[in-house]
This record gives sequence, structure tokens and C-alpha cells, in this order.
Amino acid sequence: LGGVSGVAGAVLAFVANGLHPHPDDFHLEALLQGIAQSTAWSVIHLTLIFALLLIFAALLVVTLTTEGEPGATVARFACLAALLGGTLMLVSTAMDGFAMNQLAWAWSTATLAEKASALRIASALESAQYAVYSLSVAIFLGLGIFLYGSTTVLSSGYPRVLGWLAMLSGAG
Repeated sequence: LGGVSGVAGAVLAFVANGLHPHPDDFHLEALLQGIAQSTAWSVIHLTLIFALLLIFAALLVVTLTTEGEPGATVARFACLAALLGGTLMLVSTAMDGFAMNQLAWAWSTATLAEKASALRIASALESAQYAVYSLSVAIFLGLGIFLYGSTTVLSSGYPRVLGWLAMLSGAG
């Protein structure tokens, strides 16, 4: 169950991230216009949220299956980091996928006099979303993955090479 959830979550996240626009030259007005014109923006973000939940399930299985192993305590801390960082990632994804979607629509349909205010609000939300996302990456993809790698190295139920790769990934 954990392996299937992890692979399915990773594949869904890969596909959704591939469909999510990542502009090289960031201009908020262009982003808002792109979001307002997108018919898939919310679906992409719902897919990312579902993928993250599947990945949580896989990591929870790792935590539960290491009970009684030398890495069990580390697994509990890894689970805590995954829950905290993952929750922040869910919030960030919802901000980008749903709140920014509404702001983009409001900006695109605003009168000329209202556009400047809508743009300032969107800028503030974009900054807040980026701050939450940055913290989620450090906690979930950094600390959490590093600790899950340590758990794997210390436990007998998983290949140690995967643990070392996870530790390297989390540290990077």
C-alpha cells in the first residue's frame, strides 16, 4: 500500500508540475493573465494536493513499518517534519491554486481604476505564498526526507541505498 501510494503520488506530482507554468522571467501581470485564461489551473492544483496526500500515506507506512527498529524514533521525527512541512505545502498549493485564481479573475475583470489595487493584493498574496512554500520545502523536502533517509539506513526493512539517496536529497 505504501509503495503504490508513493509511486502514484510521485507520478501525479511529476505530471501536475509539468503542466504547471514556471515562467523564466516573472512578471505578475503576465502570471495573472495566464491564470485568468487557464481552464486547468485549479485542476492542476487539486492534482498536486492529491499527489501530496498519496505521498503522505507512503511516508506514514514507512513510519509504521519501522516500529521496533533502531530507526523508529527517527521515523517519528521524520513523520512530524513531513506533517508540518506537508501541511505548509498544502496551504501554499491552495493559495496558489485557488486564492490566486480568484485574484487573477478579479484583476482581469477589474476596471482600470481598480486594476492597481487588485495587482497590489495579488502581489502580497504571491509573496506570502512564496514564503509559505519556501518554508515547506525546507521542512518537508529537506529535513523530513533527510530524516526518512536516516530511518531507512538504521532499519532493516528497506534497502539502505535508498536511505542514503534520501539523505543526500534532503541535505541538498
